[in-house]
Amino acid sequence: MIAIKLSPEQVNSRVRKARKNRDKRITYSKEYYQLLNYIIFITNVDEKVWDYKQVAQAYRVRWNIEILFKSWKSGFHIQDMLPEARKHTERVESVLYLMLIYITWFQILIYIPLRWDKKTFGKQLSILKLATLVNSNLITYLTDTIDLKTKKEIVYHCCYDKRLDRLNASERLEKFFLPLS
Repeated sequence: MIAIKLSPEQVNSRVRKARKNRDKRITYSKEYYQLLNYIIFITNVDEKVWDYKQVAQAYRVRWNIEILFKSWKSGFHIQDMLPEARKHTERVESVLYLMLIYITWFQILIYIPLRWDKKTFGKQLSILKLATLVNSNLITYLTDTIDLKTKKEIVYHCCYDKRLDRLNASERLEKFFLPLS
């Protein structure tokens, strides 16, 4: 277990969010507020392999993987592809393989080329927003090429807002992998 002490600004922000929690059934203990002073990671990686900074970076990447899977589940509505009454093994496997082919198509032909098109976008592309847009307009994206008009629509609907105070998830991931290239 690794506990990293946070800055007073970060602690104050966490405490403020906890106090503003709208669920009135929750009452936080003093111990809970003390734990807000730390970010805690549980890992099985030996301290000789990674120091605490590398663990924090790895968890940021892990979070981005979680976002990727969330985009697949929520943006593509995978759960809706399997009706309750039809849960035969062959049917489930077939649907999952078809969804993986669909996701691969989305990643390779839509998300990756657009993600690195900085001159068009100027901002980071949100995979969650893009997955939702593509899924709701699937026929358009399957039949048409992505022209400038479509790119402008994607910029309008699918980019992260510019943040001055912190990096978004995609920018953090890019910063993490930049030293490797």
